[in-house]
Amino acid sequence: MYFKFKILTLAGLILGSGFFGLTSRAAENTSPSFSYSAEMITLDLSLKNLSDPTKARWLNLGYDPSELSGRGDELLMHWAVRKRMLEAYPDRTFKPDQPITEAEFLKALCHAYGYPKTRDRARNSVEAVYELASLWNYPVTDDAHSEARFVPMTRLKAAEIITSAQGENYEGNNAITFLLGKSLAKGKSEQTVEGFAGDELLTRSEAVEWIGSMIMKGASRLQERPKVLSDPSLLPLLPVPQSEELPDFVIAPVTQEDFNLIDMEKEVSISLGSTREWVEVNYDIPIRKYNEHHYRYTSFSVHYNESDILQGWKIDEYYQNTKQFQTSKGAILGQSTFYDILRDYGTAGFLGYGNGLSLDYLYEKYEGEIIPRFSPHEIINNDNVLTISFIFDQKTLMLTYITAATYQVGYIGPF
Repeated sequence: MYFKFKILTLAGLILGSGFFGLTSRAAENTSPSFSYSAEMITLDLSLKNLSDPTKARWLNLGYDPSELSGRGDELLMHWAVRKRMLEAYPDRTFKPDQPITEAEFLKALCHAYGYPKTRDRARNSVEAVYELASLWNYPVTDDAHSEARFVPMTRLKAAEIITSAQGENYEGNNAITFLLGKSLAKGKSEQTVEGFAGDELLTRSEAVEWIGSMIMKGASRLQERPKVLSDPSLLPLLPVPQSEELPDFVIAPVTQEDFNLIDMEKEVSISLGSTREWVEVNYDIPIRKYNEHHYRYTSFSVHYNESDILQGWKIDEYYQNTKQFQTSKGAILGQSTFYDILRDYGTAGFLGYGNGLSLDYLYEKYEGEIIPRFSPHEIINNDNVLTISFIFDQKTLMLTYITAATYQVGYIGPF
């Protein structure tokens, strides 16, 4: 899938509440190298008085890059900077069209997936990612003192590294064929080995786009490259049929009903704001009590506030009779796929932190509308925020878990 990031992604949302049983690790893996100013966030990211939300998001990161203003890849670059995939040059520019070096590319690839997983900020980041690449048998420069790490790299070299990260060992034209066949990249002129232009240099913008394509295709983790070459007979034939392209990094519009869990057999909806009395009239008493607010029923779990008002629900593959439930957009456990949720809820929810394969979406009720928020820093009032999240099997990409909740229950960690 090829995309241009017209709208900033929410590729960092991690539900960390004990109710949902997930642990947030994003904060330690993606903390930027600069400190946030609470005053800056309040002033610049309220979005109440700013006609340019994109500029507000840059200001949140401490930048105002005029070089990117109006470019089709502006939000692509913002995404990369926010995830520490790319750093600014000393003159505080990002130079998206400048060729990327091997060290920069490897750093971008590892940081996109939350590596290296260390809190030692004094450690050399380049050294750390090369240690990982050596451990995973990636085709990169071994000599730490070699200048080859810091000269522009070719598109072919990047293709070989990305192919390696997919758990394959293809070289040369075979690596290009793998990338094109899996729709992880586009050729310069056409979708052929010749049109790929492997000898040309890869730009910083293209590098981030290729890495984003990996995640969008369901690659939830970086894999080790096999010691022996992969079988060329398994490569796809080129050119591959044109696949359906999803909209470029958007969050689909939602209504309040989109946060409901619909019971197709009973023809009722479990909604945020339902009373405990209503739930138990329809579904009997809980079969398990986790604490004063969190209860397990036969097919789902819920979180009630002090007034016994439902603030969140979850359903996963381990519960009984889950096939009778779906969301208003038709998401069903064991039937819907990663691609289905991207199509129905938007491509801005993707995540790649190795904490499972998930898609997470954040919204805020504001002036009578439910508005997508691409970062917790954009929130005006926490009391008006809703979240919905999906988890998938990493091998089959089938949906295994859904949850919807208020922000207080479905806490989303900062990034």
